[in-house]
Amino acid sequence: MSTVITSAEAKTISPINQRRFRVFVYTIVAIGIIGGGALVIKNVKYRFIAKRFSVVTPGIVYRSGQLSKWKLEPTLKENNIQAVVAMMGTVPPTKYHDFEIKRLEELGVPLIRHGLDADGVGLRGDGTGPVICYIDALCTIDGLEREGKPCLIHCSAGSSRTGVTIALYRLLLKKQSPESVYDEFVSLGGHAEREEKTIPYLNENIEHIARQLVERGVLDEMPESIPQLPVNDGWF
Repeated sequence: MSTVITSAEAKTISPINQRRFRVFVYTIVAIGIIGGGALVIKNVKYRFIAKRFSVVTPGIVYRSGQLSKWKLEPTLKENNIQAVVAMMGTVPPTKYHDFEIKRLEELGVPLIRHGLDADGVGLRGDGTGPVICYIDALCTIDGLEREGKPCLIHCSAGSSRTGVTIALYRLLLKKQSPESVYDEFVSLGGHAEREEKTIPYLNENIEHIARQLVERGVLDEMPESIPQLPVNDGWF
């Protein structure tokens, strides 16, 4: 049974308890306002911001998450992007991917998918999965770069699958340092729980990927030493 405090009884509540009660009420109201605001921001921010958009190689290679219908065309035009490389496969996994397919076709911008292997097995959200997807993607990016065609690489969130693709691009094609590559991976969406799988996956497969790129003519020769990203160093 609930207890009802009458107005007369309320007068007997000490000023300290009254202040505590007011603070409690104000706190609940503030939490409600902040929580509601955060929900609104989450739902509308990608109308105004290109999701995890970043320059990889100025004028040539860019990366992002799945762009909203409000930011897709402006982002492509502002950066003269002439091809889009999607790491999610052929089935639209996000609410804006079906819009992207239609709009890119209307704009005449090729959408090149590398999220599935020949058997229809796709890359997972943590970036692990068929290595061939990354080999094919790197070959595509290299070909577009040689042709001077700026391209955008993205997945859904723009963190793990995109992150592995760009890490391999930087490590093998651009010969950049593992430390700088790892910094980018962390800053653009790396997660502690994903680090347990994603980075070991990359480190375990990078030598095989490099050999395949040599065979396909993307790399002239194997790296003198196989680059490895740091693991479990407490940066997350």
